[in-house]
Amino acid sequence: MRTFEYRGFDGAGIASRGLVEADGTKEARALLAARGIFTERLTPAGSSKSSGSDRHSFRRPSVRSTVYREAASLLRAGLPLIRALDLLIDSPELRDCRRLLAGVRDRVKEGADPVRALAEAGGLSLFESSFLDAGRRVGALDVGLDRAAAHLEEGCRIRDRLLATAVYPVVVGVLAMVVAVVLLGILLPAFARIWQESGVSLPLITRMMLAVGRAMRWGVPLGCFALGFVWLLVRRRTVSAEFRMTVDRRLFRFPWIGRARSALVSMRFARTVSLLLNSGVQLLEAMDLAGRASGSPWVEARVGEEIETIRHGGRLSDALRRIPPLSVHLPGWAEAGETGGDLPAMLNAAANRSSEVWERLLSRGLSLLEPVLFILLGGFVFLIALAVMLPILSLNRGLGL
Repeated sequence: MRTFEYRGFDGAGIASRGLVEADGTKEARALLAARGIFTERLTPAGSSKSSGSDRHSFRRPSVRSTVYREAASLLRAGLPLIRALDLLIDSPELRDCRRLLAGVRDRVKEGADPVRALAEAGGLSLFESSFLDAGRRVGALDVGLDRAAAHLEEGCRIRDRLLATAVYPVVVGVLAMVVAVVLLGILLPAFARIWQESGVSLPLITRMMLAVGRAMRWGVPLGCFALGFVWLLVRRRTVSAEFRMTVDRRLFRFPWIGRARSALVSMRFARTVSLLLNSGVQLLEAMDLAGRASGSPWVEARVGEEIETIRHGGRLSDALRRIPPLSVHLPGWAEAGETGGDLPAMLNAAANRSSEVWERLLSRGLSLLEPVLFILLGGFVFLIALAVMLPILSLNRGLGL
């Protein structure tokens, strides 16, 4: 039997939509007619026409992590995979992707590999597929699902942390930009015309602020357009790999940014390798996937080079020492794991340590960023106040007041 999504009207003329299982479209229409539903559209669940919005929802890491966690719990409870998918389809938390899950269930019923069925549904990363495939190969799909969920949840935590820390600087920056546009682009030029008509010679600082205001009239829109254009290029992957690698490598050279990014990349790399090794993936494959999961094109390229040295008998700890961003945090832990025979546990400990370093650097940076923003904003307001007050004082002296 297959699952179909229907859209139609009941006997009262009220719109109705949902899912129905049948051997074919003819039987599906007959079942719906027996329920008093006049079918307007009938499409197989999981098709592009049926699950377009579901695919968009399933691409969100938080949704996929929920699917993995619930599926792993159901499988550990002893339910077969088909029954677990049935319960996921009926779950209120996953109603936004129930049609897509119904299509996956149909593919599994037909004998397809569940990992391949999920991958064909769209949205799965290479790392998730590796976790799931490793769990399937060793007969522990629930473990692979848990590992994939942990990987996604770690990424969500990092992203949420970055977004939360960026709210305050963005708000203050936007406020400062609005104040600058209003004062320098509107109010100060109006005052300047009045002073010039009164014969007051404008001080140097006033002329400088007027020039800044004139530049902002064109600079702000052009700057926004340039940022949008760069963002569009990056999103569409039109920037060359060499350019991405060059920019990424130079980011590591900045004093605070480089240290924080090195800790973040080390955490991602170590966590991914540890999870993959625990899931049964070989070290070379785990390194390749972890290099991509690091989020750094430069580290990914360097890891690809070091994989060949390990393939020919090299050690992971020695390879990590030759990768600058990873050499700060990981080689000692990797060497201890190789010596003690428990590399995944030591890499997980290294990831936890790198996470602590990253969060500490992030907190310090934010604690310094707030006073710096206030100082810059206060200095900007002070300059504008001088640009306004000095001509007024000159006008008062000219009038003998």
